[in-house]
Order: sequence, then structure tokens, then C-alpha cells
Amino acid sequence: MNPTQNCSPYSAAFQNNSTAAQNYQWNFGDGSATSEAQPNHIFLSGLYSDTTYTTQLIASSNFGCSDTIAIDIDVDFTPAAVFTLPTGEGCEPATMIVYNQSTGDVTSTWNWGDNTSVQSDEDTLTHLYSNPDNLTHVYNVTLTVATAGGCSSAVTQNFTLLPKSNS
Repeated sequence: MNPTQNCSPYSAAFQNNSTAAQNYQWNFGDGSATSEAQPNHIFLSGLYSDTTYTTQLIASSNFGCSDTIAIDIDVDFTPAAVFTLPTGEGCEPATMIVYNQSTGDVTSTWNWGDNTSVQSDEDTLTHLYSNPDNLTHVYNVTLTVATAGGCSSAVTQNFTLLPKSNS
């Protein structure tokens, strides 16, 4: 078994290095178990927190001899990037308002889709789009949230900038 740390959901592939054993009992520390020789298992972190699971392998022979090994698997919380965009379009010049609804201790980075970005922990942000060529533009607005441990997620919504009408 190899110790590892990863983001939730973490899919672990266990390598069993037991010798002279024919029977295996894996206890994953989350209430589940298996008798497979080389199991795979998915670990989840706690809600807004990292979680450590003590995973144990009991390997035994048909003669009743056995040995046990245990290892800790650290699973880091993965935040969910969530934001609302009350208005999905606007006329040039348009001030777009977004509401960051992500939870947990995260760093938020906004990519406005117009070659600009900002890192902000504010719940409400605005961004001004201008339209110098008087054409319709669709911008992919992306919010990426990350924990100090490096686990992250991203979500994208579109904002359509409509040309200014001239009278």
C-alpha cells in the first residue's frame, strides 16, 4: 500500500504486496470493506473539512497465519464553485454583476472571458464590458475556487454583450 493525499472524491487503487497469503480483508476506515486482493475504493472528505481514513489490510494464509498493516489516507475537501449571474446579457457598455455562492475556506479567481481576471473573496462583484466593434459578443465567465491544499473546482456561465443602439 502506498500512502497518498488527494482531493475528494479520491479514487485509490491499492497494491497488495502480501506474500504466501490467500485471503485478504480490507477495512477502509469509512465503514466499508472488501476481500478483493487488489481493490479500488473511493474516499470522500467531510463537508468543508479534510478527512483521514485509517485503511487496514489483514492478509492470511490457508494455514491460519496472518499479518496486518494499516495506513492513513488523507482526503482533502474539494470546494464547489457556484455563482449566480442575474442577467445573462446587457447592452454596451454593460456592467455585469455576479454573486459568488461558493462555500468553505477558498480563494476565488474570476476570469471574465475578455482577457481579464481578478482574484477576490468578495461575495458580489461587478465587471464592465465594452464593445468597440458594435457586434454581439459572448463571454465565458469562469469562477475557479481553490483551497490552501490545492483542491479546486470551476464553473462557467455565459454573458452576452449586445451592441449599443444608436439613434
